[in-house]
Amino acid sequence: MHIDDVVQANISAMGSSINHKFLNVGSGLPISILDLANLIIDASGLSLKPTHGPELSGDVRSTQADTQLIRKLLNWEPKTVLSDWLTTIISNKDFQDI
Repeated sequence: MHIDDVVQANISAMGSSINHKFLNVGSGLPISILDLANLIIDASGLSLKPTHGPELSGDVRSTQADTQLIRKLLNWEPKTVLSDWLTTIISNKDFQDI
């Protein structure tokens, strides 16, 4: 979730007449650690292959925010695509100097 989308969701909520509701802010799409790793690898242009360690108790396979309520009440949805902003971050000169 990009900060610009979080800010816009908060601005939309503050400008609404909705009170005392919990609204999830997220893409509404599931993503696994493997999917995220592959997006980062693709954005970097490197030839890397993720390695897997043993599964640990409490590991989360994927996460997904239920955004139905915020979409319905505020007509809000994220504008930033994960793969696009990963590419932007990784192509940034300051990031490459790390």
